[in-house]
Parts: sequence; C-alpha cells; structure tokens
Amino acid sequence: MKLFASIILALSLAGCSLTDNDIPASKVPSVVKNAFEQQYANAVDVEWEKRKDNFEVDFEVANVDHSARYNSQGQILMAKQDIPETELPAVIADKISQDYPDYYLDDVDKIDVNGRVLYQVELEGSVRDRKLVYTADGQEDTTFSYWD
Repeated sequence: MKLFASIILALSLAGCSLTDNDIPASKVPSVVKNAFEQQYANAVDVEWEKRKDNFEVDFEVANVDHSARYNSQGQILMAKQDIPETELPAVIADKISQDYPDYYLDDVDKIDVNGRVLYQVELEGSVRDRKLVYTADGQEDTTFSYWD
C-alpha cells in the first residue's frame, strides 16, 4: 500500500511540474524586467512565469494583487489588478444582478488591454461558478478569454 501511495504522490508531483511555468527573475530578459520596474517601481512579491513567447509577472502594489503580461521586447500587452466590488461600474453590477440573480460576486479584476478597459468577474453559484468578462459599458465580452 505504501508503494502505491508513493507512486501516486510521485505522479502527482511530476504532473504539477509539467504545468508549472514559473521562472526565476534571472531568466527574464533585461528589457522585460526594466520595462516592468519602470512601470511598477513599488512592486513587491514579484513572481515571473513564461507564457508561450511572453512573460507574465504577478506582484503586489500597496497590498493589491496585480498581474502584467509583456512580450519579449518589453512591451506591455495587458495588465490586471484586483478591485473591490464597490469599484465595479454600476452598469455591470446591475447586469450581473439581472442575468445571474442566484450568484454572488467572488472576485473582480480590472484589465487594461492597450488602453481598452475590461472587467472580469468570478461568480459563485450553488451548482457551479461562472467566469465572465465585461466591457466598461456593461456588455459581456466573449472575445476576451478570462485571465486566471
């Protein structure tokens, strides 16, 4: 039985390492790190990941979670930050209340994609959760994939 448990544990750990994209800061191109440090001089708890040809960084500023994605030339592709539910535009909150009355807001993020502002929400339900993206004017945006 111990052998079986050890095999299961080893396979689980191997599977985790295959999906783990974390990289040390030393592996991030200096042009990317410099761009990040210029934009977010007060960032703490910085963690880098490699996402295909891009670099994603998770960090905190003033105790607020942020993420940013850069290309290999150091250009920011998009940025995300947690926001309190009270900062969600009323038109979006009203739309959620109307379309998903049996759900409650669990997480709200504000995303900037080349100057375009989006809001993504995670809704908790009794049967299943929903992850949705909205434009600033309250329209659901199905073209933008939810950014975990």
